[in-house]
Amino acid sequence: MTFTLTEYFDDYIEIEGTRYALNLSYDNVLRVLELFRDKDFSKEQRLEIAFDMLVIGTEDLDIDLHGKDQIVSFILQDFLEIEFKSNNSPKYYDLTEDAAYIYASFLQDYGIDLIEQQGKLHWKKFNALLSSLSDDTKFRKVVEIRRMKIPPLDKHNAEQRDAIIKAKQAYRLRGKEDPHLIADRIDNTLDQVAAIFKPRG
Repeated sequence: MTFTLTEYFDDYIEIEGTRYALNLSYDNVLRVLELFRDKDFSKEQRLEIAFDMLVIGTEDLDIDLHGKDQIVSFILQDFLEIEFKSNNSPKYYDLTEDAAYIYASFLQDYGIDLIEQQGKLHWKKFNALLSSLSDDTKFRKVVEIRRMKIPPLDKHNAEQRDAIIKAKQAYRLRGKEDPHLIADRIDNTLDQVAAIFKPRG
């Protein structure tokens, strides 16, 4: 579903002649994404719940689990263009973990209270606004810290390096180690090994 300024969002899909009305408010889609990470439910339970959350009027639908799987996958991956496949690129933000930063940043930049917009603000609009937040918002500052490279140590930047490392540790995502911290640790280890084997004059 492409973002366009010339048409309203049609919150429905049509599959094999059947039209399904959808609930695509940003908070509902976020809850669905959080659901898929919740290990308290089985895969089948998560799928059933996600279908009921995304599709309106499910009590009148007679669809087996495979059909629900296809519909939910189509809504999230094709209709909303949400990427689920993991890749090797680093992850610099999380919509759940960074919720407070996102909330404060929307309020700062747009005067939008995301709590009051629950059930109203469309997922596509939310994403467009999120990606356009200004650099002086808390969310963008946190993401920039996570993206920031750690400069090689020299006699002038020890204090700066220490501040960057502490900031990265403070704002790191749970379960995700900052790739720049890993690289810096490896570099330090290699330097120490090189120093051990360095010929003595």
